[in-house]
Amino acid sequence: MTEAALQWPRPPAGLTNTPAALAEVCNHLAAARVFAFDTEFLSGRTYRTRLCLVQVATDERVELIDPLSLRDLGPLWELLADPAVEKICHAGAQDLAVIWRAGGLAPQHVFDCQIAAALVGIGYEIGVPQLVEMVAGVRLSKADQYSNWARRPLSASQLAYAANDVRYLPAAHRLLLEQVQAKGRMAWVRDACREACERAAPDGELAATYTRTGLKWRLEPEQLSVLWELLQWREALAEQLNSAPGSLLKDDMLARLAERSPETKPELRRLKSMTDDVVARYGDDLLRAVGRGKQLPPARLPALPPPAPDTAETRRLMDVIKASVQLICHAQRVWPNAVVDAAQLEELVRLLAGGQDVSGHGLMHGWRRECLGQALLDLLQGESRLTLQVTDGRMRAEFAPGT
Repeated sequence: MTEAALQWPRPPAGLTNTPAALAEVCNHLAAARVFAFDTEFLSGRTYRTRLCLVQVATDERVELIDPLSLRDLGPLWELLADPAVEKICHAGAQDLAVIWRAGGLAPQHVFDCQIAAALVGIGYEIGVPQLVEMVAGVRLSKADQYSNWARRPLSASQLAYAANDVRYLPAAHRLLLEQVQAKGRMAWVRDACREACERAAPDGELAATYTRTGLKWRLEPEQLSVLWELLQWREALAEQLNSAPGSLLKDDMLARLAERSPETKPELRRLKSMTDDVVARYGDDLLRAVGRGKQLPPARLPALPPPAPDTAETRRLMDVIKASVQLICHAQRVWPNAVVDAAQLEELVRLLAGGQDVSGHGLMHGWRRECLGQALLDLLQGESRLTLQVTDGRMRAEFAPGT
């Protein structure tokens, strides 16, 4: 599975760092109608992710664009948002979020090689080095993986590493496309990639944190209202200080605050891991946020499904559904993590345990229904039968009509 005859484009000797050079690169990408992209950035310590490099590649050339020198990357952002030009990435969730936040435009018509590989059974956690070895028979060095990409000048080793992240992706795209089309799964891949672009929207991050934390801590309605106010307060403070939200107060600390909803500073100090320094700095603001949360109408909160009842029966049902998902996806030659996550399975168990209609669940719509949802529903309702056979250490799962 290699393109041995292809002459791979050579890494550039330097960076694209002038408006004229950027315009020329963007003209080339637009004319190609398909190109690969990747980003290098610094995050975790500041509120605003610092974009340090954008790598792009076609079959003819690789370019490394320098956002630290160029004030206006508008032509590149417009290409990434152009639905008529196909963009190729690999495991691009973070890159898409960085690009959307930096450019203010939603990336469109993206083909994520990680998603495609998962939906044709190659693997979900496959990285760029493994993909490149499959495509080109080349082993990439990871020596510069944790470089400081904000420091200039970049070394020759860094330039080569950054170029290799996109250099082989056009070829990987073609080979994966062949497999996707051979299996008739183009619609699945397109829809899954479109959803990945939508999830990268900046305004979805706070709601996602709220959902993840609220479900983990199993908070009551009033506690959830307090959590939402605390998260909004932390977000505003993080933006003001240009600090990562989690560096101010961890999600679990906010959950404890929401759970206890203290009304005085002595109550604040009794919370685990709440230091005198935090109380001195933020105590009044935290208490005000708690007070606002107690008055917040539930209708103003992001939608949050209640967790499944924690009973022996629901735990057994969850085990059955998890096993069924694994086997159905194995029979389809699809990796389960690309189709459904733990929160979605818990929501499905809640609906089934309560005898409620599951037609509104995400697994029962679009490509997920075709891939997994309908088969899972048929199996649970006794309308199909799943057989499992292990021969010479290899597992084979097949479906048959129910009896």
